Amino acid sequence: LRDTSAASTAGVLSSWGLVAILAACLSIYGKVTYQGDEVVLGKKTLTGRDLPTDALYTAEGWEKFTSGFLVGGFSGVLFAYITTANSIFETVSFFAKQNL
Repeated sequence: LRDTSAASTAGVLSSWGLVAILAACLSIYGKVTYQGDEVVLGKKTLTGRDLPTDALYTAEGWEKFTSGFLVGGFSGVLFAYITTANSIFETVSFFAKQNL
């Protein structure tokens, strides 16, 4: 696939597939880890001030993290495809191959 016309399309599709698989793994991890309603003990500082628990350690927080990872991953793949599919990149890579 390296020297074919479908190389960039195959790269985008495989990257999207990898991001989707990783997001599915994150979702499964979140469902298994945060499935019960556990009693969360409050944390305090040395002065007695209450520290709020991090929202990531809840099922809803983990879902938001996973959806952000999915959207960010797909957007990153699309941005990389757009920047490398530019004709300037092809021109530079053509001249780089000629000098080798």
